[in-house]
Amino acid sequence: MWRSTNNWKTNDEWVLQVEQIDNAWRTSFNTIFGDKIVAHKNDSILAKFDLGLIRSDFNITELNGATASENSSTLILQSGTATNWSVIIESKDRTIYHPWHDIYSYFTYGWPDVWVVSSENCIWSVDSNNWYFIWYVWEDFVISRRHAWVDYTVTRDNWNWDKLNWTWPSWITIDFTKINIFRLNYWYLWVAPCIFEVQTTAWWVEFHRTSTLNSLQDVAIENPNLPIRAWITKTSWNTNIRWMSWSWNWWYYNWNTSYVWNKAYHYDTWATGEALTWTWKENVVIFHLKDTFNWKPNTIPARMVHWDFQNTATWDIIFWEIIANPTSVWWTAIWSLTYTDIDANNSVVEYSASWWVVVWWKTIYSQYMVWWGWWSWAFAWWWSVTAQELWLIWRPWDYFACTYTRVSWSWAYNALFNINWIELF
Repeated sequence: MWRSTNNWKTNDEWVLQVEQIDNAWRTSFNTIFGDKIVAHKNDSILAKFDLGLIRSDFNITELNGATASENSSTLILQSGTATNWSVIIESKDRTIYHPWHDIYSYFTYGWPDVWVVSSENCIWSVDSNNWYFIWYVWEDFVISRRHAWVDYTVTRDNWNWDKLNWTWPSWITIDFTKINIFRLNYWYLWVAPCIFEVQTTAWWVEFHRTSTLNSLQDVAIENPNLPIRAWITKTSWNTNIRWMSWSWNWWYYNWNTSYVWNKAYHYDTWATGEALTWTWKENVVIFHLKDTFNWKPNTIPARMVHWDFQNTATWDIIFWEIIANPTSVWWTAIWSLTYTDIDANNSVVEYSASWWVVVWWKTIYSQYMVWWGWWSWAFAWWWSVTAQELWLIWRPWDYFACTYTRVSWSWAYNALFNINWIELF
């Protein structure tokens, strides 16, 4: 017979046993599959608001006057007092699921106005097609799973582990209007459940576990590569609905980060180069991570490994840049350019090569290439960027342009360029 104390165990003679457990009464800290976590924690999503709301890290939609803002290091979503208002905030980063590695998501959450009907307050692992989330909807606290636009919802009265209302087994009463720390742990494997927990003063309390094992002929969620999204909506009442959060984290463990060659890709202009002449930002190539891949929404990012920049200019000084999400090329919207697949069935990247001038830009890396003379045994100086110098992650739907600008002299030249990257399927 075993007797358990807070963080260790004894046998029936009260002899201490060397088996550490965590404060949720699980062997600390084991995965769902029984693997002991002793090594690397890989953070996929990190968000905090102590320096304000960095809007470039999120996709934010504010409708009819609803707002996302920061106050006192707190993210605040507000509907305003009018009706039919909504605001959505979603992390641009996603966690990419790796088979047989469960995923952990933490966030803080508070609902000051949970009493208002005709409203919804939602957060967690969610996009438009798939999700696990918790939410307040018309005064009812709900757990929900979505698969291919179909929702499977469990109200608080039907939670299968703990109602958080001063009943067995935790005897905890949760105040949803205060700051609470929640944890979601799911182990995809197509049909595996998702565990919902909240932190109390002494331990983690599991309050619901989705019942999907040995009960489905389809996957639990169709795509597990999800961002963290939160939103509020209100369809009536003249009350300002508020929702608050303080930080988000989503991680997995012990994933091998070495480069997998069958997911590595390459692009270059060595054959002919891109003929350039002007003293403006002339595009060599724009890369785009496609919106859809194999007729499904793309969720795969890519990681730059190595970049080489050269040119055939004589006497000229050439300034090259990596530009994130330019709005247009020669006043043509970047999304309307003609793009070519790197590998239509195996790569999420496409590109458009042209000499057009890039306008409305954000430079994320730049360097000069300076002529050294014939004694350098090269037409012009070159520059190379490795992953250690610029750890650049391309997110789905991103555009990245490589541009050259002639600084001095007036000779035509060819822009030479190559890049290697891996795609994080």
